Amino acid sequence: MKPQNGENGVNGMNGVMTRKGEGMNGSHSQMMAVGANGGKGVRTQELVRLMVQSMHDMGYSEAAAALERESGFMLETPSIRQFREGVLTGDWQLVETLLSVLELDQDKDALEIKFLIRQQKYLELLEGRNIKKALQILRNELTPLDYSLERLHALSSLMMYADVADLKKRADWDGAGGMSRQKLLLDLQKYISPSIMVPERRLETLLKQAMTLQLKNCLYHNSEDESITLFSDHVCDRAQFPCMTTNILEQHADEVWYVAFSHDGRYLASVSKDTTCIIWSMENMKPYRHLTGHTMDVAYCAWSPDDTMLLTCGTSADDNLRLWEVSVRISSIHLIHVEPRMTGVCVNILRKHDDQVTSCAWLPDGEQFVSGDMVKNIYLWSTDGNVLHKWSGPRVTDLAINGEGTRMYAICNEKKIWAYDLVDRSAQALWTIQETGPLTSICLSLDGRFALINLQAAQELHLWDLENKILAHKYVGHTHVKLVRVCMASGARTTYRGVAGSQLDSE
Repeated sequence: MKPQNGENGVNGMNGVMTRKGEGMNGSHSQMMAVGANGGKGVRTQELVRLMVQSMHDMGYSEAAAALERESGFMLETPSIRQFREGVLTGDWQLVETLLSVLELDQDKDALEIKFLIRQQKYLELLEGRNIKKALQILRNELTPLDYSLERLHALSSLMMYADVADLKKRADWDGAGGMSRQKLLLDLQKYISPSIMVPERRLETLLKQAMTLQLKNCLYHNSEDESITLFSDHVCDRAQFPCMTTNILEQHADEVWYVAFSHDGRYLASVSKDTTCIIWSMENMKPYRHLTGHTMDVAYCAWSPDDTMLLTCGTSADDNLRLWEVSVRISSIHLIHVEPRMTGVCVNILRKHDDQVTSCAWLPDGEQFVSGDMVKNIYLWSTDGNVLHKWSGPRVTDLAINGEGTRMYAICNEKKIWAYDLVDRSAQALWTIQETGPLTSICLSLDGRFALINLQAAQELHLWDLENKILAHKYVGHTHVKLVRVCMASGARTTYRGVAGSQLDSE
């Protein structure tokens, strides 16, 4: 619905109402002239519209209206406003009439939008127990679209539910009086050009993205405090970089081979050549529990996602993998905080590997975990000790699992990175990446896209882009006589890359 030129002193442009250049102040005239020649005016138009939307979101409707009047840029055309209100008030005839102004990209989009609208209309009629009318909508409006036979059958099956509560539960829909119309509007907006219907809270989204980018690009950022200002670029001082020893933990009788913080940061587990694992309290830096029972060196450990269990990997063939209950979370009563009770009990000795277990890793559900050894075996376990699957391939030196629990990565002395699918559990690796030397440790980024790999002989850390299977970066500078056993990402958002746990005479 575009007004005729001269009507109300506005012109229609790209679905947005703009003032004519005549009668505007100098800055507006210049803005429009620049826009006509170089496109800069379009950016100004976008900024004003985003500001108007943000003002409405914050409740400053009068100020938003004033900005629209003074700038000549309207957030939405009258037709788009009518479309939005039609969806929220359930005026479905008006909504379908206005589909022509949405500038849909292709015919398929129009079909999907019609299906979504008529589906909502159908569900609301069922909710109101107007079964006859709902059946008409199903037969005469939804079926002729020939959109999705499966979804059509699902909708038709809803007629058998006489109870509205059962209907909503089955349809996963909260009714006309809930948020279903707002959700429908968001679903419809996916098919509508953002130039004519600005996505919800768009300016807020852009500002959050800008702040996230600043934090990401801040080399020395190491704080969870995100109260950064929009008035200046965020830069942390180098002095904030953690580079000084604050505590020395001295209880092990021999070399410490691995350490791991609990996910809540309250405890640290360390395993040693002295056959023990010590759980340290980070509050007082003192031992909280000693886990004993391994008959030979303990080389690795891993906390369960909820920090209630701990896996330890030993080097003896008959006692190489143990599962410990390290804490029992006691539920709170009446919101009274109750501390978890640490137990330190070995609940299972898992004897399946024929050689020392070099690594282990938990799946996100906390009910399954994997372990790998030097004789080319990787086992998937349940916490009750049952083997769920076995892979054969690399002589494993380290394992890692992504946050979704869909991918497992193994590295080995044969200079390869192996990727496995944990969903279909195929016996074959999805792919391998050839490296230039023996690999000793792997650490994944939080999003699972990057892997930090240590190369023993080259004295380098390699950052791999696992999505594109390309080497993204090399880190050099650390030196060692024997090997670097562990590499890890650290900092508030794993921004820093570091090295820890090397053997003798290393930096």
